[in-house]
Order: sequence, then C-alpha cells, then structure tokens
Amino acid sequence: MPSIHIPASTIQFPPGVSHKEIWSTIARYNLTTYQQLAPQVINAALEEERDALLNRERYARREPWDEQQVEAHCHRCNSQYRRDFRRDGHYLRGLLSMGGVITLSVPEIECSCGGYVAVSYRALEKWSRIGGDVGERVRQRISQGASLREIEEELGEQLQTGIGLKTLNDAVMALEKAACELDTTKLEECPPVVVLDGIWATWMVETGRTRKDKKGRRRKVKRGQKVVVLVALGIWPEREEWKILAWHIAPGEDEANWSAFLTQLQEAGLKVERGLKLMIADGAGGIEAARQMVYGPGVRLQRCVFHKVRNVLKALRWERGMARQEKQEYRQRVAQEVSGIWDGQSEAEALERMRAVVDKYQLEQPEAMATLQRDFEATLPFYRVQGEAASEGKLWPARLLRTTSLLERANREIRKAIRRGCAWQSKGGLNIRIWLGSLGYHRHKGDSQCPSVYKMAQTALAQALPISR
Repeated sequence: MPSIHIPASTIQFPPGVSHKEIWSTIARYNLTTYQQLAPQVINAALEEERDALLNRERYARREPWDEQQVEAHCHRCNSQYRRDFRRDGHYLRGLLSMGGVITLSVPEIECSCGGYVAVSYRALEKWSRIGGDVGERVRQRISQGASLREIEEELGEQLQTGIGLKTLNDAVMALEKAACELDTTKLEECPPVVVLDGIWATWMVETGRTRKDKKGRRRKVKRGQKVVVLVALGIWPEREEWKILAWHIAPGEDEANWSAFLTQLQEAGLKVERGLKLMIADGAGGIEAARQMVYGPGVRLQRCVFHKVRNVLKALRWERGMARQEKQEYRQRVAQEVSGIWDGQSEAEALERMRAVVDKYQLEQPEAMATLQRDFEATLPFYRVQGEAASEGKLWPARLLRTTSLLERANREIRKAIRRGCAWQSKGGLNIRIWLGSLGYHRHKGDSQCPSVYKMAQTALAQALPISR
C-alpha cells in the first residue's frame, strides 16, 4: 500500500486507487503542500499498480511457470503473460494541475522479447496532460452553465497558462452522443404519475443563402427559429420522490409532437401495465388528444389546478377608481377562495365549493367565473386516482397529484441553462444544455434519489475531458 509522508500526516491508498480518490485527497491541502504532494502521491500509486501487475518485488526473479495473464500486452509479440514482463525504468511526463505543472515519473514495463508493454494505469489516463483537479473544475463550471470563454479566462488567470477553446468545446460536445441516447433509455421503474410541460427555446437554422464576412469568407446565413422542449417528470407519490424522465425537442406543442413524445416514453417503459395512472398538464393544446391516441382511457389526464387559479385571477376586472391596495386585497381574497375549492375531501365537495364561489362572484366578475367553470371537470381526476390508491392501502398526497409545480421548478433550472445560449446553433448543443439544466435541478434537490438522468450526466461529464485516472 503506497504511503506518502508530509509534515502533519500520512496518506495511504489501497492498490489500484482511482484518480478521483487521489485528486480529492490532495485537494484538501494548501497550495505549497499541494505542489509537493501531488507528484509524490501519483508516483507512489503508479509504482503500486506496477508492482501489483507484475506480482513481485523489485529485483525478484520471474517465475517461468506462472500462467497468469494481465490487463497489459506487448506491442511486439502481443503476450499478456506477466512472466514475460519486467520493469524498465521510468519516463518523465508533465501534468497540468490547479497547483501548476507537475512532473511525474511514469513506470515502464518491457517484454522479454524486447517490446514495449502498454499498461493502462488507473491513477493516470493514457496520453492525458490535464490533471483531475483541472478537469473537475471545468466540469463544475460547465454544469453551472458558464460559457467556454469564461472558463478559458478563469483558468488562464489561475494557472498562468491556458486550456484551448477547442479542448473545452470537445469536453462539452462529448456529451452530445450520451445526451441523445436518453431517447432510447429504458426506465428501470415506471412512475404512477407523470407531469408534462414545454419550454420554448430558439435555435438557428440555415436559410439556404450565404454571405461574405469581413475577411471575405463565405458564411451560411441563418435565422432564429422557435422550438419547444417537451419535458416529462415522473412522480412516486407514496415515496414522495420525483425525477426528470426525458425530454424531446419539437417544433410545436400540437397533437403530432406530443404523440411522438408520449410514444417515446411508452417505448421506454412508461406503460399502463407497469403502473401508470395519471398525467398532469397545464392544458396546452394537443396533450389530451395525444394521450387518448397513445394510452387511451387507461390513463387519466389532470388539468393543473395552479394554472386554473392563475387564469381566473387574470380574468378579474376592476372597478374604475379602485386603489392599488384594494386591488391586492381583493385579488388575495379571490385567490384564497378559488384555491380552496380543491381542498375538499371529495369530487362532490369540490363541485359544491366551486358553485358557492361562482354564486358569490358571478355578478361582479362574470368573466373570471366563466373561466373557472370552463373545463372544471378536467381539474378533478386526481380525486379518483387518489381514491383508487387508498383502496389499495396507499397514501398519495393530493399536492403531488393536482399541479405541475414540481416540473415548473425543474423547468426554471433548464430555462436558466437554455437562456445562457440565447440562440443555439445546433440541436446537439441545445440537448447538452438541457441536460446540464436537469443536472443542476437534481443537484439542488440533493443526491439521495440520484435519478438516472443525473447518473448519466455525471458519467458523461466525467468522460468528457481527458483527465488523469
């Protein structure tokens, strides 16, 4: 086990320690100690890995009868038998870390045929010139939505050197393939409740024309085009857990686009036979018809209660000369009474409360009351779903069954990430930014649930830069 001594403590690592454990350990020390410690720790881990690979101490003889094959091979004879391998000194290699450039002594192995033996060390990635701490900093800033130029400037100031924009861009674009694979990701567990909503964004599309820039180069002329990101969030009411399931970039929120998204979810495992009971939406056009076409009557659609209350308040009309304070108090009173409709214990009680509110405000607010009564029955399916769950001995809180609020919070993070780009040049770039926005949302709500999207984003971000490992 490698052991590194520094003035105040001793660091020990098990054989085969990963780059993440090494960098997270040495990052706890001050800069001076850090610069001395990083090469010592990594060199010791590399030596330990080589010793474990060869399974013998320095100067010990090889055993000709050893038939064990290892995860290394000779470039000349392709042998993988460790009996053929021997130590062959070290070579020096520079590595950029947050403490500056450090020099490592990387162990080499030679085959008995004289060929070079290729070894993939866990403590150091092959061909890497960027330390794990730098890679972690880049991944952190990317997940926070920082632009490539901002990251380049920050690292330039801290390291007195720079990582090129191309390297940073490659780190982001490496996520595109993994992000697009979400379309085919199978759901490990089907949620009983799914919330649906859309976020509008802008991306640039080619017009078919070209122009000359200031240097005389021909450039394609593009224009902005609005697209909508359809997002689905799954809820497990009994456990009070939720996570983003998937998203789909579409030209609009019509029936065809919602049908395509719901079909994608169904193929991923969101099915009635797996326990899907309810969908919640804000009443956007096309969702109801798409649900009927893809799922039929087996899945109920709940109209968001919050959106219904908001629409009623928007329809309020004020008497001329009414003071601002009076308007606020009146609005609050109406909001409290309207939102209290769905606090009833049954569907019948909710209908009775609605009629009482309409009778009270019909004469002074006819337009708002017409808005309240319009499609009111669409706000009540959660009662039936909640009752069915109760008959099975399950307690499903009503607050998780009647609004899109949980998804609205997630959409705030996604929208924040999207707006940093203003207009996106490609679908891949937009997909990545949506992914990072969902990563930010799940980070804010904690890692305990660690949803599949969050896990996949972490994995892809960790593979996006050639960091040491």
